[in-house]
Amino acid sequence: MAATKKALLHSDAPDVFFRVLKRADALAPWCAELSALIGVRQNTRHHPEGDAFEHTMRALRAAARARDERADPLAFMLAVLTHDLGKAVDRRAHAQAGVPLCEAMLARIGARKADIRLSADICRLHMRAHDLYHRGQDEAVSNLLLDEALSADDLVWAAVCDTRGTGRSGEKAAQEEAFLLARLDAYARIASGPMPTAQMLIDLGAEPGPALGRMMQSARRYALCGETPQTACRRALEETPSHTDF
Repeated sequence: MAATKKALLHSDAPDVFFRVLKRADALAPWCAELSALIGVRQNTRHHPEGDAFEHTMRALRAAARARDERADPLAFMLAVLTHDLGKAVDRRAHAQAGVPLCEAMLARIGARKADIRLSADICRLHMRAHDLYHRGQDEAVSNLLLDEALSADDLVWAAVCDTRGTGRSGEKAAQEEAFLLARLDAYARIASGPMPTAQMLIDLGAEPGPALGRMMQSARRYALCGETPQTACRRALEETPSHTDF
């Protein structure tokens, strides 16, 4: 892990480390899941850069330019390194398929448990982040997705680096990057503003208990979709079928 960590944290071109291992046929067994991406073809419309390994290397180099501004640079770099491992087994559903592969590889090389959790989360969610742009989804959908993520900042920046590593025209990549960063800013503003509280729900008639926690989650979702905290609490209370399980 020491050599991998050094490459990921201190090199402007961390992909070189993995390319050297590839040329020496030394990626496996430690990074067998990464090695499995070699030769995995991609849709050339979206990935003119080559196979899934080449894409990962380009995304990793892009991540090196963004890592110093992340809360945990090593965790972020490991997430970008492993975000597409699922393409080796299921290209259509690679985000979900990649989660156990990501977890296995990072555990094998000695990554921290928190890093593994973040990487698995970004692996699972990164295609939904891209869908925000490609499907033109509104801010409410963005807010809910980013609130679901362990780290909204890392998810968005991993998606940005993923796009930077596609080999697509700079204009298209820049448009998606600007869109995602704007959505991250919008989420940060609303998430840091007034939010529903347990006391608000209690004042409206809710009682302490397990159902209150579920109502808090529901009220937060309504607030992230644009409702005021008070209205969000009322709607969460209204959708609760009864208070008997409080």
